[in-house]
Amino acid sequence: MSNAKDIKGFATNTTPYSFTLNKKHLSSGNWDTSPAPIPANCADLFIFEAIGVKGTATGAVGYATYDVVSNGGVLGQLTLTFSDPYSGKNSCSSHTDVAGLYVSNNCPEKGGKINGTWHMSLT
Repeated sequence: MSNAKDIKGFATNTTPYSFTLNKKHLSSGNWDTSPAPIPANCADLFIFEAIGVKGTATGAVGYATYDVVSNGGVLGQLTLTFSDPYSGKNSCSSHTDVAGLYVSNNCPEKGGKINGTWHMSLT
């Protein structure tokens, strides 16, 4: 029986901005699907999957940092953070330095295979 944890990331972007991957990092687990770019005006886009190491007491914990792009120029960055630990509560969060960009997120607190969702919009 596997102790591996699994998180799939999904994004909805209702902004005219696109998001290109700048950096990705896992402090626990492995990428099954590396973080993908997020185009402008998309809904329920599958963007990544991180999995724990099968047969070990590990989870999937990490982040993906994106450049926020508008008209070919970089406005700033957006970081999507997730934690599906072996023990404890799951969590998802975000941080951006782009004024007017709002990001909400949802991640079930319990479960071994979970979906994390992020919704980008303008305030």
